[in-house]
Amino acid sequence: FGPVSWYRNLDANFDVLKDLSPERISMPTYFIGGDKDGVIASRMDTIDPMNALTPNYKGKAIIPGAGHWTQQEKPDEFNAALLAFLRTL
Repeated sequence: FGPVSWYRNLDANFDVLKDLSPERISMPTYFIGGDKDGVIASRMDTIDPMNALTPNYKGKAIIPGAGHWTQQEKPDEFNAALLAFLRTL
C-alpha cells in the first residue's frame, strides 16, 4: 500500500489491519504530532486513550505550529522530541 497510497486505500488498509491486536505492539511507543494537524487537531483528547492500548505507551509531544508533516515543518522541534524519547530507552 505504501504511505503515498494510504489515503486512497483506507478500506483495504482496514481489512488488512482490523484483526491485529494492539497488544502485539510491545515495544515502547511515543506520539509526536503538530497542533495544526487537521487530522488530530480536533481530536487531541483521543491520543492518550488510543495509545494507551499499547502496553509500552510512553506519552506524546505536540509541537506548536506544526501540521501533518511535523518532521518537515518543524525538524528541530521534532528531532528534540524524538531524541528525548529515545534517551528514555
